[in-house]
Amino acid sequence: MALILGIDPGTLRLGFGLIDGDPSGARCLNAGTISLPASWKVARRLAHLYHRLVEIFAIAKPECVAMETPFFAKNVQSMLRLGEARGLVIAIASSLDLPLHDYTPAMVKKSVAGSGSASKHAVARMVTHLIHGVQAHDEWDRTDALAIALCHWNRMHRSRGRDGVLAALRSSAPERSRWSRARHSHRKSHRKGSNPGYFRRVQVRSVSKGESSSAS
Repeated sequence: MALILGIDPGTLRLGFGLIDGDPSGARCLNAGTISLPASWKVARRLAHLYHRLVEIFAIAKPECVAMETPFFAKNVQSMLRLGEARGLVIAIASSLDLPLHDYTPAMVKKSVAGSGSASKHAVARMVTHLIHGVQAHDEWDRTDALAIALCHWNRMHRSRGRDGVLAALRSSAPERSRWSRARHSHRKSHRKGSNPGYFRRVQVRSVSKGESSSAS
């Protein structure tokens, strides 16, 4: 079981989604949007956003946090506001010693919808199919946050599968090492002429008990 809190940051609208992932699938435990008036000053919005996020973290009790990192912004002000919202999330997650993972929008779209250029509608549609408990009419801020959490869950599963393969390779390493040393020894003997016929192709004739066998 993995409790992953996905966050789509913003100072006007911030989406969050908590999923519970296990080998059988992922289900939505909680999701929502924090909407703040554009008429509020930035400092007031950030203070309100901070307190709401602290409440969400306390209720959700996630094991890790996944957040979208901006690849580009339409203007400098948008990038600054986005960075401020991300800073709040980073500070809260760090104060709780929670691992935080960043994913670009293209990485999230690729993981969930199969294409890094997928539309928000396509991502939302796939989220409703892949996560139990998500409604088709949910707001995009919620589905985006759930998609970010789902992206991290997918990465976790791929990493565990890769670790399993590496563990199997490591467990067989001693046997491969012994085989490699034996092969090297035979090749060395062959070069010295002590066993000139070792690597020559031979034909072995099977014989019954009491008979002798020969190789040519």
